[in-house]
Amino acid sequence: MPTRAQGTLFGHAIHTLLTALLLAAVPVGPADARAISAKRVLLIYSHERELGMYAGFDRAIRTRLQAGTATPIEFYTEYLDLMRFGDSAHRQTAIDYLHVKYASPQIDLIVASGSLAFDFLMENDDAIFPGVPVVFASVNASRMTELHTNMTGIAVKRDVRQTLDLLLTLQPDTQHIVIPVGSSPTEQAWTEDTRNLLRPYEARVGLTYLSGLSMDAMIRELHDLPAHSAILFTTLFYYDAAGQYFLPEETAAAIAAQANAPVYSTDEAFLGSGIVGGMLYDLGPSGDAAGRLGQRVLAGERPNNIPIETIDPNHPMFDARQLQHWHVAKSRLPSGSVVLFDEIGPWERYKMYIVGALSLLTFQAALIAGLVVSRARQRQAEASLLASHGQIRDLAGRLIVAQEEERTRIARELHDDAGQRMASLSIALSRIRRKVVDDAPQATEALGEVQNEMATLSNDLRELSHTLHPGALEHVGLVKSLEIRCNEVQVESGIAVRYDVGPGVGELPSAVALCLYRVAQEALRNVVKHADARSARVSLIRRDGHITMEVEDDGRGFEAGTTDGQRGLGLMSLDERVRMLDGTMSITTARRAGTTLAVTIPVPERHDA
Repeated sequence: MPTRAQGTLFGHAIHTLLTALLLAAVPVGPADARAISAKRVLLIYSHERELGMYAGFDRAIRTRLQAGTATPIEFYTEYLDLMRFGDSAHRQTAIDYLHVKYASPQIDLIVASGSLAFDFLMENDDAIFPGVPVVFASVNASRMTELHTNMTGIAVKRDVRQTLDLLLTLQPDTQHIVIPVGSSPTEQAWTEDTRNLLRPYEARVGLTYLSGLSMDAMIRELHDLPAHSAILFTTLFYYDAAGQYFLPEETAAAIAAQANAPVYSTDEAFLGSGIVGGMLYDLGPSGDAAGRLGQRVLAGERPNNIPIETIDPNHPMFDARQLQHWHVAKSRLPSGSVVLFDEIGPWERYKMYIVGALSLLTFQAALIAGLVVSRARQRQAEASLLASHGQIRDLAGRLIVAQEEERTRIARELHDDAGQRMASLSIALSRIRRKVVDDAPQATEALGEVQNEMATLSNDLRELSHTLHPGALEHVGLVKSLEIRCNEVQVESGIAVRYDVGPGVGELPSAVALCLYRVAQEALRNVVKHADARSARVSLIRRDGHITMEVEDDGRGFEAGTTDGQRGLGLMSLDERVRMLDGTMSITTARRAGTTLAVTIPVPERHDA
């Protein structure tokens, strides 16, 4: 680390360089001609920017100054770092630097935070900022002396004895208290003031001001404290005996992590770094109060007409985790204490949910108890319904089988009896027609008409027989029978019917083939009769142990539930046929969007036709 002499020479060099650079940067001639109506506020902090405790103050002062005014405010900030660079050479460098930097434009208000910045301005404000109003903040009320006429501010009550009293109240068995102290002259002077303040406590508890050690040696010392010890950490430690500089919050965290005794402190900025708590000083209220005074100054009031305000921004604040770690009961905390980082227990966190859940469970238990008897009766009723449903399905299946058998019988009667007789009658009429003499043309014409009518009736009987029982199924199978039926529909209706068959359809069980044929037959009949379609398509595909048939058209479609009774009854009959084979049937349709009827029936991979 550089010696003080080296530091002084270095300070002069920096002083000379900065002065030259800043002077070179000052514009020659009149100040900036731009009309800027904003108020310029310079915030001066005692320590470096990294000091975490300034965050609350900075936020509060800026918010308060900007509140309730239409005039824009430009903020400038300087961190003097007077603990690290407090010798006369560095101070002179800072004086020259600030004087040159803020020569133009004119600063309207200076806000100084902390005792070091306050002392710096008390000594040098006339040389740097002659006549500029100053509002100081966060300066101990015991430091108030005769001020400059351009000064007013916020004095605060800061008393380490409040935290010490809390410590002894919460842990009355404490016999020894250690206070870490820095090695610089400023820290030693502060320590002497603290020693005088705490001297009355020496009759009650042992006080040790731990100084003259490097950081590592101090941590080792605090790691092995005797029983019934505690640590009181204040902002008295910046430099260790080796001259190494530390941020207070870093030191607080390092001590709390390694010490074998609870750590109490005086500043809110250290809460959360491992300290138990204490009567902690919050910089935020000091910033807000200073902002109120700053508003009055910017509005035109003279600082010496604004009385100094004294506030007490200290509050009992604690870390719940450390209270638990050091076995300090929350019930012993003073009234109004703030406890942070509290890990709420399951009951406190979920009390409303637990009560609600228990109430719901109680209600459900009562409801279940009331339904137990009816549940048994319900099961009996369900069993009866299932039995009835099975009987109904069995009956429906028997009816469908009987219907097909009766259709087959009627078809055979029509084909073998009535059809043959009609054919014989047609042949007989043909013979009679040939025997009629040429001079009886009217009789010949009449016989011709009768013969034609007989031929038409014979064709109708054959078609009816085919409709009642498609004999082609027994001879050529489903694939060919559907092709024949599609061609017949196309010829009879003029609707273009396309027929697509996927690979590997093969032979199907007779019941499945008959079901699919009946579905296609009914669907194509509906297309011809109701759909007003230009084209239709029938497709068959077999995969994954299922056969799927689709019949689709480009007709006018219909809305679900709006079909006529006869057509709906036909679809219901088809659906029953499909379900008898454990299949499914679906209809996709909408007005003017066509209709698609799809049937899927499970079939074994190999079967006997």
